[in-house]
Amino acid sequence: MLQKWITSIGLDIGTSTTKLIVSKLLIANQQNQFTLPGCQIIDRQVTYASSIYTTPMLNEVEIDVQRLTVLLEQEYKNAEISLDQVEAGAVIITGETARKQNAETIVHYLAEHAGDFVVATAGADLEGILAAKGSGAIQHSAETNAVIANIDVGGGTANIALCQNGKVIETFTLHVGGRLIRLNSDGFVTYVSPYLTEFLKNNSLILREGEKATFEKLSSICQLLSVNY
Repeated sequence: MLQKWITSIGLDIGTSTTKLIVSKLLIANQQNQFTLPGCQIIDRQVTYASSIYTTPMLNEVEIDVQRLTVLLEQEYKNAEISLDQVEAGAVIITGETARKQNAETIVHYLAEHAGDFVVATAGADLEGILAAKGSGAIQHSAETNAVIANIDVGGGTANIALCQNGKVIETFTLHVGGRLIRLNSDGFVTYVSPYLTEFLKNNSLILREGEKATFEKLSSICQLLSVNY
């Protein structure tokens, strides 16, 4: 059985934060006279994890591709790897970021500037499954025979995956997250998610950009969200 170590990176561009991880993957070629050709990852070693960055934005609807590229180049230097060393990996755009105007442009641009990539844009279903696997919820459901709910709360969405017998049996997404409302240092509202604006309107509440956000109003919004979801 032939084996080979390759360098792989994972770049997660989320609504709030962006992070890069570099791994070494041990690939085994399991081809023999009785089976079809195939490769399997039999070992993995994380060799570098970047700092967690605030996802750079040009405005509320456009991700700053140039700043992302600069960030990636600097992290490659920190990890002491070059483009020609990267043989596999994924760019995963999650949460509200996946719905930004230039998400597709980012995927293709980074694919050309990050090595030989397998590129994916994570929708809500895939994002929930990835979170459930990473947290150990899928494995725990196999060990306990119980239905386990894994809730991944991000900046713009909360993705729930229900796991049973080591498999994800259902996923769903709520528009609840840590950056649906953004305030400046003086407590004035700088952004309100369109999803939250519609929700507040339907519940006879208003929160506008530029107004001073009181603790009482924000607390009422949180309580209203918790009751309705």
